[in-house]
Amino acid sequence: MLTIWYRDGKGNVQSGIGLHGVPAALADAGGLLWVDLAAPSEDEWRKALVETFNFHPLAVEDAVQDVHHPKVDGYDGYVYLVVHGVRLEHKNRVVRTEELDIFLGKNFVVTHHREPISTIDDVIALCAKDERRLKLAPDMFVAELLGSLIDHYLPVIDAIDAELDEVEGTAIKRPDPKVLDKILSLKRSISNIRRVVGPQREVINKIIRGDFPIVSEKSRPYFRDVYDHIVRIIDINDAERDLSSGLLDLYLSVVSYRLNDVMRVLTVVTVIIMPLTLISSIYGMNFKNMPELGWHYGYFGILGLMAALAVGLVVFFRKRRWL
Repeated sequence: MLTIWYRDGKGNVQSGIGLHGVPAALADAGGLLWVDLAAPSEDEWRKALVETFNFHPLAVEDAVQDVHHPKVDGYDGYVYLVVHGVRLEHKNRVVRTEELDIFLGKNFVVTHHREPISTIDDVIALCAKDERRLKLAPDMFVAELLGSLIDHYLPVIDAIDAELDEVEGTAIKRPDPKVLDKILSLKRSISNIRRVVGPQREVINKIIRGDFPIVSEKSRPYFRDVYDHIVRIIDINDAERDLSSGLLDLYLSVVSYRLNDVMRVLTVVTVIIMPLTLISSIYGMNFKNMPELGWHYGYFGILGLMAALAVGLVVFFRKRRWL
């Protein structure tokens, strides 16, 4: 899907101009052209990225393929960024990363993503309601876009926090394999966030340092604000990672304790039964020269001895606090 917004040098905003109107928009040095490619077909991205904008083949290759880590590269007349958003799948409660490719030029911004991204959808909706966002300079517009992308991390992180709190109580009360699967799933989600948000900080840091002249000094404070938000998310993510590791240790400790408790009870029962089994085994032998076999009260006497022995062992174990 191709979406195009164009604000000319006089401040007039229009949408739906099509790729045929891009050359004229690019000739307007004071304007802003935003082209968004959402899950485009091969024909669409070739016409936009290769034929219309003539981006470098390496940048186009990275855009149409999955780049699993954030990056920023400078080219002649534009900067190419790879950043990632996150999405929480409500069905299986797993966090997925969403790649967003951004081409930033002097008077244009091109975004490309292979699947729908809520951040882009929100920005498009805001532009339809309020044209002031499109009256920003291209680098300022990208800073706003990145800020919105990073802000979408917070609901996902809050959802993970809530699930960690829920799992913490369940791990103590009902430490079954489903709880272990949930903990491991949360750890994977936290790791997915950490895998993209850490390098993303370095990407923004390169822009703040002034490595790319196309980003003006005026817009760098806004990128610095994005950087601060990323640092905050990294701190929260580190805390969640420590908490998830602690929950895994807690789960294993509770399972180990319950196993030890069961083994202790079984051991005590076995120790009580062993002497009773020994007595019954001795008097179960079929030897003729066993004086107790002719005793009138022998059966009841042996039962009484076995009962007394069992009670005595139970009392002994309770005094030693083994039961």
